[in-house]
Amino acid sequence: MSSAEIPSPSMNGQSREGLSLPGLAAHIAASIVLWGKGYGHGTKNDCKHAIAHNVRAYQRRLLATKQIKNVWISTAALAARDQKKKIELEHAIPVGCLMNLLFFKIDQTDIEAAKGLVSKLIEESTTLVWVTKDEHGRLDQCSMPAGYDTYPWEDHLARYRIAGISLLQRWTGWSDTIRPMQDDLDIEMENDFSSTAYGVD
Repeated sequence: MSSAEIPSPSMNGQSREGLSLPGLAAHIAASIVLWGKGYGHGTKNDCKHAIAHNVRAYQRRLLATKQIKNVWISTAALAARDQKKKIELEHAIPVGCLMNLLFFKIDQTDIEAAKGLVSKLIEESTTLVWVTKDEHGRLDQCSMPAGYDTYPWEDHLARYRIAGISLLQRWTGWSDTIRPMQDDLDIEMENDFSSTAYGVD
């Protein structure tokens, strides 16, 4: 087959430009359904690798399109930002916890039925927090604290409170003063933070 005869990925009404939330949700659902068909289709770790990649892509897309309402910054990270120091963007609900939730909640037989729930669970579990590198190292990266580890999440920010990290409420505008320091995001972040602190015991 010549190159001219090779079907283009953009044919049949499919665009190659950008990522779509419905498409990412469908791929996550498909991975879970494939896992449900048995070991002949790969190991659970194979499935988790694919899901983790697409969950992160889904969350990045939410952020890039300004659809995430829950974005916070620590007091220390705000000070570091003002000093032009690097800060890190962190998932309040670890991706591993979200993956376990998806495996538990998603119907492993029907992609079409599953993809809507995939979107709902990811969006209800997505809170992002700007922290310093030191604060990032103090957090449990794999799990939520006991008592806060079941869906619906009672407190997305429990890890930070327990680690003694003071957070400021999310911002409401966008500017070019903060940019994510990891992954491949290329969006403008806002710098008008509320001074209302999230309580720390």
